[in-house]
Amino acid sequence: MPVSTALSKVLGDRVQPIDLIHGHDLLHDDTFEEVLLLAASGLIGAALAAPYCSKHSKATLKSPGPAPVRTPDFIDGLPSNSPQQQLAVEESAAIHDRSRALLSEVDQHGGLVILENPATSMTFDDPLMVQWIQTVAPFAAQASACQFGKDWSKTWMFVANRAEIFTVAKSCPHGFGVHRQITGVRMADGTFFSRLTAEYPEELASALANVIAPFVSKGDTVLQLDSWRTMLPSKLRWPHAQQRIEDGGGLPSSALHMSRPTSDPLVSLRSR
Repeated sequence: MPVSTALSKVLGDRVQPIDLIHGHDLLHDDTFEEVLLLAASGLIGAALAAPYCSKHSKATLKSPGPAPVRTPDFIDGLPSNSPQQQLAVEESAAIHDRSRALLSEVDQHGGLVILENPATSMTFDDPLMVQWIQTVAPFAAQASACQFGKDWSKTWMFVANRAEIFTVAKSCPHGFGVHRQITGVRMADGTFFSRLTAEYPEELASALANVIAPFVSKGDTVLQLDSWRTMLPSKLRWPHAQQRIEDGGGLPSSALHMSRPTSDPLVSLRSR
């Protein structure tokens, strides 16, 4: 259950999911640039990124999982990788890099940002991710599947820039081996069962929606990516300064240099 769907149940305006399955590939530069401009627009009150983890999964280090293409010691790719395997490493790294860049823009404009991956994902062994967490998203919460209605041996890790994420932190009290193992388990069609666990259970999606709801406008609008500019104000809004601004523009400066202050008693003196 996508978080955006759960958000509609607690009344919150939202952007359509930005995901490959919805036709938006962040590896395409044009798509990434459009989403980056949206993230930097100041319109986004909260953003959650969950970059795919199949190439970061530590399950690949265990048999009978898929062949690994990276390890914690070779986070940028194994020396033995084929060109195709190395391309998979670089594409997955780019998705994680771009996810962080988008969240950083929302963070800089005062919004809530959350990034999720399985607790065992090797993304948390990446020095770039570690640095980003330390500087942008230092609040972490692990959510066990069994606490959100699923009998899976799985834990999601959420890192955020605000402590509100702690409300989804719920650990498993049942011990090892109690829940259904998903690592390396294949379904009848040969695909890995773990792919089905990528979608958040409804209870977890609802818990996340409750965290996000206070940071977004209270409506039921679903904004399409190709029309987000229609939400921009027609006229420039500029905050009224509550104290003197030291920008060289004098006491009445608003720091908005595209227009003159309403009062400019020294204009004739400057002209002379």
